[in-house]
Amino acid sequence: IEFKHFTLKLSTQDLKPENILIGLEENASTLYLIDYGLAKKWKVSPTNEHIPIKEGKSLTGTARYASAKTHLGVEQSRRDDLEGAGYVILYMLMGELHGKIKGKTKEEKYKKIKESKVGTPISELTKGYPREFADYMTIEGTLNSQRIQTTIILEEYSKSFTTDVDLKMTLSSIGPSNGIMLK
Repeated sequence: IEFKHFTLKLSTQDLKPENILIGLEENASTLYLIDYGLAKKWKVSPTNEHIPIKEGKSLTGTARYASAKTHLGVEQSRRDDLEGAGYVILYMLMGELHGKIKGKTKEEKYKKIKESKVGTPISELTKGYPREFADYMTIEGTLNSQRIQTTIILEEYSKSFTTDVDLKMTLSSIGPSNGIMLK
């Protein structure tokens, strides 16, 4: 995500498990992000300024993993990629997000997902999991899209764990794993 944000100057706008591949053999600890079809530049060339944040936008990406702000119609940015990454991780750990939401139409289903994301406290969503998940979702949810440093956020989040081993042990001790594999 950091590479896409700072090297390619892209916001993914559709981070989901189907767009994440795990490397093989010597690359087994590497995750690859694919499908840039909805990605968008977040910096305006040649001024190098952040794109203006607009409201009243329609949902872009996969509703299940989209940020609450995206559901509310706010222009997507790097902040929303980080929130989406949090939802992807929680989905992989829990096996579902916000219960089994159904609707008679796509619009009705999206409305219910939005109500669930906006109305469910992070503490309830992450209940039963290490507090670091709630901390991460809370930190990235309060970010200003124009003043985000992906590296700083991830470094601050990782300080909650004293070592890489603590993080691996925490992730491997909670489940169901639903595809998360750690060495």
